[in-house]
Amino acid sequence: MTLFLQVPEPGVASTFPSVVSCNQRLAKVRWPEGPVCVGCQGGEVGFLESRQIYYCRSCNYQCSVKAKTFLHRSRLDLRTCFLAGEDIIRCHAHGNEWSELTGHAFAERLGVSYVAARRIKKSLIEDLSQVGGGLMGKCICTNPIPKPEDINKNSREHYFWLYDQLPPPQQR
Repeated sequence: MTLFLQVPEPGVASTFPSVVSCNQRLAKVRWPEGPVCVGCQGGEVGFLESRQIYYCRSCNYQCSVKAKTFLHRSRLDLRTCFLAGEDIIRCHAHGNEWSELTGHAFAERLGVSYVAARRIKKSLIEDLSQVGGGLMGKCICTNPIPKPEDINKNSREHYFWLYDQLPPPQQR
């Protein structure tokens, strides 16, 4: 529910309108101090704008922003992954993941094959289940929620407070 409340109000599609904006957001979340080579961990990294590739000036390693993450070697563009992550967060917050996140419905919504939808759904659920929402949760969830100071995080009161903050589910 915490992730749901942190999803941008206009939605991920409006907040991240292109693949490039999604790439920039993932790079900012992944490397807040600036890009680091995933090969040698060096800090002298350049960016090839035309190919959307990072390259290390020390070891000449080239990679995309998705390298060595759960999205490594995924052919899906990041915007599709962001939209899928938002769908998963919204469905889980309202408890209707079994009715709306079926494999074929999810594949149709994303415009990908059933196999690709199943694979990305599994990877995203695993990542979003990590503490703090994992890498994708940190990318998608841009709105911090103010929590009352008299409530301990992960307590029963915190859960009920989060539940009270949820807007009613929207009909599709």
